[in-house]
Amino acid sequence: SVFHRNIFDDALNIDVRIFCSDIVEGVEKWLREVENTNLFKNNYSKFMMRYPHGLKPYIKGVPVIS
Repeated sequence: SVFHRNIFDDALNIDVRIFCSDIVEGVEKWLREVENTNLFKNNYSKFMMRYPHGLKPYIKGVPVIS
């Protein structure tokens, strides 16, 4: 039996596998709806980048996604 989205006293109980699956499903649905809009196209390239050698002066020598 899997417990997911339950409240026990004052704590929320989630199943991590189900939670992550729900998040991915929501993002994929959202992306299908917005990926062809001008707003998305204009901002996507500014969203996130991979820096294979770090992000100087903060982090050096290891890959960083920022």
